[in-house]
Order: sequence, then C-alpha cells, then structure tokens
Amino acid sequence: MNNGIAYSSEFDNVTYLYSYNASSHFSFMERIALQGYSNAGGLMNVQGGDVHGKYLFLSTNSGQNPEGNVFIVSLETFAIVATFNIDLFGGEMEGVTVIEDSDSGISLGFVSNTAVGVVSRVYWLRCKP
Repeated sequence: MNNGIAYSSEFDNVTYLYSYNASSHFSFMERIALQGYSNAGGLMNVQGGDVHGKYLFLSTNSGQNPEGNVFIVSLETFAIVATFNIDLFGGEMEGVTVIEDSDSGISLGFVSNTAVGVVSRVYWLRCKP
C-alpha cells in the first residue's frame, strides 16, 4: 500500500493495474495503464507485489516473461523501470516482500513452492543503493 492506496492486477495478460482507496473500504479508484513493457500481451503469471517508497515490486512465475520474473514499477509514472530474474531452482514464485535494512539498503523476500499448497523455500536478496 502506498499513501493509503492499494494496487491489484489480473493474473495473466497484465497491461493495467487497479487502484483502491484503503481509507474508504478499499473502494475502486481507477484503472492505470502499465507503461514500458514490450510484450503486447502483458505480464504473465503475476503472483504478488509489495510497495516500497515510490515503487511497486511485482513477482511472476519463472520462465513466463522473457525479461525476468521480478518487475519494478514506478508509482509516479506506472512505467516498468527495472526487471531481473531470480533463480528459484525449479520452484514457482508465489510472492515478494520488501524490507528496508538499517543501512539504507533493502531486502527482497521471495516465497517458492514445488508442489501445490506446499511452501518449500523462502529466498532473501539483499540490495544496497
């Protein structure tokens, strides 16, 4: 959530984000076009997301998007500003969380599973500015 605004999307063919006003019982606000993604069909298999500052981090299943499985979206322009791939060693990415470190860096946490309904691994990636 960012400034009382929550975001969601479809699972497949994601070309839009949806915003909701958290202080008004999560009432729908608007549909926002996602900018800067080259695949006309949109992002595939979006599993989760987390807001950190001015950015929305989106996780997708490995191998579904040629650019990677993590996308960083600016909440000012709604453009994808970065993308990268996390190797989950055969697991399916289920979500992402962002935690600020004490030394101005961030840590990204990823949940992975290898069987339906079974969380098998949690991965942490520490990033420094």
